[in-house]
Amino acid sequence: MLNKRGEQKCRILIPNSRLLFGICDAWDVLKEGECAVKVTMEGDGMPRALSGMEVLVTRNPCLHPGDLQKFRVVEKPELSHLVDCIVFSTRGRRPAADLMSGGDLDGDTCKYLNHLRQLIKLKFE
Repeated sequence: MLNKRGEQKCRILIPNSRLLFGICDAWDVLKEGECAVKVTMEGDGMPRALSGMEVLVTRNPCLHPGDLQKFRVVEKPELSHLVDCIVFSTRGRRPAADLMSGGDLDGDTCKYLNHLRQLIKLKFE
């Protein structure tokens, strides 16, 4: 596949990952290093909140290993109405989106990967 400049480009599909809009926690319920994710399931179309796991999150372009960040996914009732987006904490020294390629939350999309153990296992095999 070629891009606009005639350069080759490759898309690698990663199972159990999603491309979501990143938004900030305007309710100030998330702690630093936490995020909230609620996604629409493919089978029944019902939203399901993820929680109790760690996910890797990046945004495009992911040029440096530091552009891939690990977050704890938590479920908060105040954020239950937000579906098909990833909510980042507003606490901490630097915003979560800024840690990933210097991004912000003005419509940026983020990719999350929710099988962290499998990815780590693949890296070390």
